[in-house]
Amino acid sequence: MGEHTEVVDRIDISNWRRLGFSEFDLVKDMINCANALSKMEDDLVAKLPKDPYFDLIMNKQLEDNVWADEIDR
Repeated sequence: MGEHTEVVDRIDISNWRRLGFSEFDLVKDMINCANALSKMEDDLVAKLPKDPYFDLIMNKQLEDNVWADEIDR
């Protein structure tokens, strides 16, 4: 796969990015980036207006085990 080849179901790091770095450093960098993206997502969600019915709906669905019925279909 080349640097500009589409990656469908896995993460690929280009040869250009790998040159001069240890595997440990690359994995550490990938983890730091994933954590940064997760924090940005959490910060964005925190800024959204809270739906007062969300917890009620989710709790009711969990009590009724709605998700297990969906999986069985």
